[in-house]
Amino acid sequence: PRKHMDILGLGMADGCELRVHPTGKAQLRLSVQTQGQGHETTFAQIVSHVIGLPPEDIEVVHGDTDNTPFGLGTYGSRSTPVSGAAAAVAAQRIKDKARVIAAAALECSVEDLEWEHGRWHVKGDPSQGKTIAEIAMAAHSSLELPEGVEGHLDASVVYNPPNLTYPFGAYICVVDVDP
Repeated sequence: PRKHMDILGLGMADGCELRVHPTGKAQLRLSVQTQGQGHETTFAQIVSHVIGLPPEDIEVVHGDTDNTPFGLGTYGSRSTPVSGAAAAVAAQRIKDKARVIAAAALECSVEDLEWEHGRWHVKGDPSQGKTIAEIAMAAHSSLELPEGVEGHLDASVVYNPPNLTYPFGAYICVVDVDP
């Protein structure tokens, strides 16, 4: 957390940007760089779990300081707890905004919608619903959105973790003694 940790005066928060394109494909831009840990897979799965797009439809962009938000990078087992959490928060913001856009498209109130993985639908009538991909297209269309709701389906986050993370491991040694 910023209150406990910094590097030369820079807080330990990391940035994340998530954009769902009208095609239903998404781009996640992160401030960490993989060193072979499989960030591309991990972060795509986190976003997929929250908003329901298939992981293969989520492009993860990292390590490009011209095109990614500011952050302090990959080290000390912090990538998933900090940037992964940022990805989850950004995806939740997308999901929340998608609910408002789905309500406008389905001509119902936000309270009348239920979440089913990757889809908002009218309570009691699952046939009346919109997937995240359909909502992304609607967000870019001529759909009349409620006042205060901007078109497009994107979110930006600077995540400040509430606590420190501690790396761990386990070692096992098996010994056979041959008398």
